[in-house]
Amino acid sequence: MVSRKEVAEKANVSQAVVSYVINNSNYVNAKTRERVEKVIAELGYRPNMIARSLKTSQSHHIAFVCNDFNNPFFPQIAADVTKAAFENGYLLSINDLGYDDTRIELLLQYKVDGMFIASDLFTSEEINAFAQQGIAIVLFSNRKYHNLDPSVACIKIDIYDGMSRLMIYLLGKGHRNFAFISSARFEKREEASGAPENYRYSAFKDRVAEWGGSEESFTIESVVAFDQIADIVNKLLHKRTKVTAIVAGNDAIAFMIIEYLQSRGVRVPQDVAVTGFDAIRYASIFSPKLTTVDLHLDWMSQTAITLLLRIIRKQPYKHVCWDSEVRIGDSA
Repeated sequence: MVSRKEVAEKANVSQAVVSYVINNSNYVNAKTRERVEKVIAELGYRPNMIARSLKTSQSHHIAFVCNDFNNPFFPQIAADVTKAAFENGYLLSINDLGYDDTRIELLLQYKVDGMFIASDLFTSEEINAFAQQGIAIVLFSNRKYHNLDPSVACIKIDIYDGMSRLMIYLLGKGHRNFAFISSARFEKREEASGAPENYRYSAFKDRVAEWGGSEESFTIESVVAFDQIADIVNKLLHKRTKVTAIVAGNDAIAFMIIEYLQSRGVRVPQDVAVTGFDAIRYASIFSPKLTTVDLHLDWMSQTAITLLLRIIRKQPYKHVCWDSEVRIGDSA
């Protein structure tokens, strides 16, 4: 393996100058930089990142933490975040931690400069514990958290408003009997001060109540595994009061609801309207095209890496907020 010393000797510069070139420092003039880069290419020199991390206390390694890779929401974000990280010279590891605390402990044993947490399974206390270890944290804050460490940067999307707008659209179409089918993950972990608020469900319930509907006008179902969806929808089809609109907590659940309804000869949206949430890329090519709420996931990925790099480099940063947007398709 070619060493930095060999590069320096052949280029007739000091090892420090080679380091400046590798790190893209402004301390080196253009002519010297060109000579060193030519020698690096000729010798096939590759920096030893392990040794570099020991010297600089930075690993150039970022962790992306999510809930469940079976939901295409997370692979889409992971692909975009990986691209953004590589473009900035960082390695990104993808961690589907689920509910397993041992996986979290294992992750923390490896040195990472930053974590982008797109999982809503962690309590505020757990997130604060990561930050207090000196790890830069960017959190996709898709539910309420309490007393987060000030160093945690949050990406906040107005999920409550997005679901509210979706419900107003459905109510405007004349729907009055609803089912809300969402992941049960919010029931798995609790904050010290009580159960974490699910913005999607809160907005759904508030808009139904605002219209004057009672608990008899909607059904709530929680999904632990995708293979439960067929049984849940089948039960809805046999209800005495016909459900005219099924509001899914995410696009993946909506896809499976529609597939099951179609397999039973139920027309979407003529017999039952179905909506999703997230606006993953599949939503626009699924048949029927899904009515959903767009969280602008492409913005989220690039923003997460930008925020992480600013924290790692000890540069000023601000929390980021933006609106969600209803996308009307053919399913409702």
